[in-house]
Amino acid sequence: MDSDFGYHGYSVADRRAAVMGETFEVFLKTAQEFDATLGVPFMAHAANKVKWQLQTNKRENAKRDDREEPLDYIENCSAPNDMENNVYLKDAIDAIKRSLKGNPTLLRYFDTLMDICYDGLNPTDAEAARRMGCTRASTNNYRKQLLQHLNDYNLVEDCRMALAA
Repeated sequence: MDSDFGYHGYSVADRRAAVMGETFEVFLKTAQEFDATLGVPFMAHAANKVKWQLQTNKRENAKRDDREEPLDYIENCSAPNDMENNVYLKDAIDAIKRSLKGNPTLLRYFDTLMDICYDGLNPTDAEAARRMGCTRASTNNYRKQLLQHLNDYNLVEDCRMALAA
């Protein structure tokens, strides 16, 4: 069950902005309806109202999950024409390749993943290992190193934005 189905395709910043917008609406409504004669502190009342509304939204999204199909970014970018025409994806790929110039092993792993994606396949460790002529354990380690590299060079957000575009 995916309770955040309504936020698929949002970047981290857009998701945060959407949740904050919903939170502000609930907070504003709570401030307008607050009754001080009940003896409950306003902040405690407001915090509960916001929490309850967010939980309600998650439940509503979970109910819709079975009727809607999630967007799989790997499948949508798998056609070469889609990848070649996606400017954000091109920029992210170029930035990653520039940052990997000093690490030929990770650059080769990344290029292998891109080739797999261009071929329309799901870029798994097993497929990457087969194409690189190494073990799945090695490609698992390369994947972890690549993710750490992206995090170290602050490229994670660029990748998310490119995939969401």
